[in-house]
Amino acid sequence: MNDDSFIKQLTKTGTKMLIIGLSISAFAVFMIWLALSGADSEMTQGTFIGLMIFAGIFLLVGLFMIFLPLSTSMKIKNGKHGLVNSIRNNDSTYIAWYYEHIIHVKSGPAKNSAHKIWLYSVDDKHYSVDVKKTQVPEVMEYLSSKFPSATVGYTADIEKDYRARMKVSKG
Repeated sequence: MNDDSFIKQLTKTGTKMLIIGLSISAFAVFMIWLALSGADSEMTQGTFIGLMIFAGIFLLVGLFMIFLPLSTSMKIKNGKHGLVNSIRNNDSTYIAWYYEHIIHVKSGPAKNSAHKIWLYSVDDKHYSVDVKKTQVPEVMEYLSSKFPSATVGYTADIEKDYRARMKVSKG
């Protein structure tokens, strides 16, 4: 893995979130249309209000999930993204801690897992990169070459130490 492929992986993570945000927003718009169109002639005022509140929450979550990756993309293009800048400028001290975060999902008999690399910077920023299970060793090796002084792995003690260092650095 090289710098460009890692940055591309970071961008793909944002694209995935953007698609999910668009889907959630589209569902919210559908619910609003359903409530306002009168498609359900038996809808009571209480049901209407509940549906609008539910749709509003979905719309806010969806818009937030659209805003985050767009904001990240703009930061990358404008040269204001901390992680990307540290990679491009060979700043090996920017990331203080990183580890693989695995999310296990069980849906009926099917069991799946999502693999992410969570990175924490010296200025207390959190970055998440989605990776395939087979890519994890390659990404971890890349990160160890870019940020050799960073703590690798997760334990409660490591997290406690990181939080304490961030608290001290903030004053």
